[in-house]
Amino acid sequence: MLLDEVDKRGTDTATARTGSLGPVAVTAIGVAAFVVCASAISFFHRQVSEPPYIEVLSEKFEDLAANGDQYDLIFLGTSETFRHVNPAVVDEELAACGLDIRTLNFGVPALQEPEFRYMVERLLAERPERLRYVVVQDPLRAEGQLSNMLSDRGRYFRGWERLGDTVRDAVCYTGTTAGKARRVVNNAQAVMQEQLGVGRLAQLSFPATGQNESVLRYDERYRDHAGYWPVDEDPNVAWRNDETPMTDEILARAASGEGWAPDDGAAMCRAGQIMDSVGKLRAAGLEVGYYVSPAPNDVPHDLAVTAAVREAAPDMPVFAYVDPVAHPEFLAPGLWFDFGHMRGEGADMLSRKLGADMCAWIKR
Repeated sequence: MLLDEVDKRGTDTATARTGSLGPVAVTAIGVAAFVVCASAISFFHRQVSEPPYIEVLSEKFEDLAANGDQYDLIFLGTSETFRHVNPAVVDEELAACGLDIRTLNFGVPALQEPEFRYMVERLLAERPERLRYVVVQDPLRAEGQLSNMLSDRGRYFRGWERLGDTVRDAVCYTGTTAGKARRVVNNAQAVMQEQLGVGRLAQLSFPATGQNESVLRYDERYRDHAGYWPVDEDPNVAWRNDETPMTDEILARAASGEGWAPDDGAAMCRAGQIMDSVGKLRAAGLEVGYYVSPAPNDVPHDLAVTAAVREAAPDMPVFAYVDPVAHPEFLAPGLWFDFGHMRGEGADMLSRKLGADMCAWIKR
C-alpha cells in the first residue's frame, strides 16, 4: 500500500508539472521549439550576410566596378565562355569590319542557372555606362551533389529569396529521369536544411578547417585580360588534362551525333529559363545574342536546347558552334585540353569566328 501511495504521489506530481500533456506532446513541443530557434538563426544569418563569394564571379564584379565603363559588349556564361572567348581576338575581328567595340568576358566556372539569374540582376543593377550588347550562354544543368548544395554558395540559392529559381532549375533539368529525380530529392533535402537552419549554428560556431570556399583557385591573369585566360596556361587546373581528358571516343561520338538529348518539353522548359533573363536584359534596353560553345560531350543536348531557344526567340541572333556537321573544325583532337575546354589555340580560332559572325549583328 505504501509503495502504491508513493507511486501515485509521484505520478500526480509529474502530471502537475506537465498539466494534461503527455510525453508525445512534450516531445513535439521540444522539437517545434528547436525548429523555430534554428530557423530563426538561419533566417537572421541570411539577412545580415552579404551574398556569398562565388569563385571568379566575385572578382569579375570587383573588376567591373573599377573598369566596367570601358566595355560595350559582355559575354555571360560558364567556363565554356571563360575559357573559349578571347576578347582581344573578338575585338580584332570587329575592328576589321569597322567597329570600335570593347569586349569583356564574364564567364564563370561551374555557373548554375540560379546563379546566372543573380549575375544578370546584379549586372543590370551595376550596369556600365557604355554597355550596349550582351551575349548569353546556357548555364550548367541543375546541381546534383548535395555537398555542393550545402556549401555557402549553394545555401544562398536555397533561401526563401531565391528558392523559386532553384526549384524551377530542378524541374527543368534536361538530363535523364533518374538524374532529375536525384536533383529533386537532394534539392529538397538541402532546402529543408537551409530553411530549418540545420547545421547552421554549428557551421557558424565551428568553421570547417578544410578548403576555404573564399579562396580563388584559378590563375588570376584573367583579371588583366578582360576576363579571359586560356585553360592550358592555368597551372591551377593542369590536373584536368590527365583526369578528365578529351578522348577519341568522345570526338567520334560527337561527329556521329550520338548522345543524350532532352525531349521537346524539357528543352522548352530550359529555353524558358534562359528567356527570362534575356527578357530582363532586353527590357533594360540591351541588345542580346545567344552563344553556344563547341561541346563534343553534349552535342545532341545542346542542339535540342538551341532549337528551343530559336523557337522561343526567333528574332534573337544565335552564335552556335556545337553542330559537328556545320563546324567539324572544332573536333580536331589537338584543340582540346580536356573533355570540356579547348586550349588557347582553339579558343582563338573560335573567337575569330565568333567576332566575324557578330559583325553583321552589330552593324545592322
